[in-house]
Amino acid sequence: MQDDTHAPPEVAARLLRRLVHADMRYAALGDFEELFSERVRRDGLAAARRWYWSEVFKSLPAFFLDACRWRLVMLRNHLKVARRNLARHKGYTFTNVYPLCRARLRRATFR
Repeated sequence: MQDDTHAPPEVAARLLRRLVHADMRYAALGDFEELFSERVRRDGLAAARRWYWSEVFKSLPAFFLDACRWRLVMLRNHLKVARRNLARHKGYTFTNVYPLCRARLRRATFR
């Protein structure tokens, strides 16, 4: 285990952990930490910490867009499954959705 004085900046590492997809989190954080250790040996701790922060900031847009893209893909898949189930089970859909629509309309007209 590394000494705390030679650890990457905690806030930056936490930010990476939060944004990197779970499938590649271990590899990405390991690579960042390995490169950080090399920088500490070569350039010193302060320069290595500056480098780490700059790499985190450079990586943020890519990780953020990747996270958004996968959320949209999952939303599309969920909507597709919901539409398929609604079309397949018309009677069940009607008995559940009709009272909700009726209650909503009744509430809207009494305001």
